[in-house]
Amino acid sequence: MMMSIGLASWLAVLVGGVAAPVVAGPEPVFERLGASSFVVVPARLRPTHPEAVTVRVLVETKYAAQAEAFAWAVEDALGDAHGWAAAGHRFVLVDGEAEITVVLAGPNTVDRLCAPLATGGAFSCGRGGRAVINARRWHGGATTYRRDLEGYRTYVINHEVGHLLGFEHTACPGRGRAAPVMLQQTKSLDGCRKGPRPSARELERMAAAP
Repeated sequence: MMMSIGLASWLAVLVGGVAAPVVAGPEPVFERLGASSFVVVPARLRPTHPEAVTVRVLVETKYAAQAEAFAWAVEDALGDAHGWAAAGHRFVLVDGEAEITVVLAGPNTVDRLCAPLATGGAFSCGRGGRAVINARRWHGGATTYRRDLEGYRTYVINHEVGHLLGFEHTACPGRGRAAPVMLQQTKSLDGCRKGPRPSARELERMAAAP
């Protein structure tokens, strides 16, 4: 089941060879971050758990057609039983005020939103309550993940959200071992195997955090 963000007022559905207009939901809500405009992806459900971490998803307007798929990927990564949720935390997507905002943006916009961090048009960042995902990486992945684009997408969401959860970069624990998600895997695996989800040690630290 796909959620509608109402990017168009009507959808054409073929019925017996005749296109019939169907209402596609509410009109999209836009928000500006600096010089760029973003679509606010509406939430499908309202948070019911009082301790859930609220997450909002913004997609730069030039990538608006991908907003639903991006939001699903964010929801899947953060709700994965082997992801940060394994430390006992719940994440829920909202479209209002949130503790974490996950953003999909073009390289130049990422550089502006991530400053003073040096993303150089090639990297993503997690700072100031925002996990800013570079569309260049979202579409092209990284050489460290080769053709595993889905795995890389899971990694980059978990990595940048990890910064917002209080984690800094870490090193490969040993050649041939699974990489911690906070290793800068976009740049290099440093002898580790790719690790798109938090390691057991990272989850232990997360669970022990106040």
